[in-house]
Amino acid sequence: MVGQSEQLIQDKNKNVMKAIIGIFPKILFFCVNFCSFLAAYFISLSQFSVNLSGKRKHNHIYDTILWSNATLRQRFLIIVDFLFGTEIWGILAQMATEDGLLLGLRIVAVIKFDASTLENLFFVVKNILTIAIFTYYAAAISDSYIRHRYRYQQYVRTMIQQASQELVHNKK
Repeated sequence: MVGQSEQLIQDKNKNVMKAIIGIFPKILFFCVNFCSFLAAYFISLSQFSVNLSGKRKHNHIYDTILWSNATLRQRFLIIVDFLFGTEIWGILAQMATEDGLLLGLRIVAVIKFDASTLENLFFVVKNILTIAIFTYYAAAISDSYIRHRYRYQQYVRTMIQQASQELVHNKK
C-alpha cells in the first residue's frame, strides 16, 4: 500500500512536471510577445519626445536690428537667434527625423507596395496630424518671436526718444 502511495505521488509529480514543462514555452512565448508589444509601444511614444531646449535668457542684441535695414550678416544672425534661441530647432529636427521620415516611408509603402491596410492608413493620418500640430506650434512660436522683436524695438525707440528729449531739456 505504501509502495502504491509513493508510486501515485511520483506519478502526480511527473504529471505536474510535464504540465510545467508543457506550459513553459507558452509562458515564454507570451512574455516575448508582450515585451515586444511594450517595446513597440514605448518606441512609438518617442515620437512625442520632450523638447529639452528649456528656457534661455534671451539676448536682445539682435532685437534692435530692423530687418529692412539689416545687412546680410545681421539677417543671418537674426535667423540663427530665431532658430536656436527658441524651440524651433527642436520642432524642425523632430519633424524631419521622425514624423516626416515616417510619413514618407509609409506613403511609399502604401503606394508602391500596395500596403494599404487600415493600420498603415491610421499611421499615415497620425503622422499628418502630428506634422500639422507641430507646424501650428512652430507658427505660434514664430509669431511670438516676431511680436517680441517688434515690441522690443518699440520700447527701445521710446527710450531713445525720451533720453533725447531729456538731453534737449537739460541743455536748455
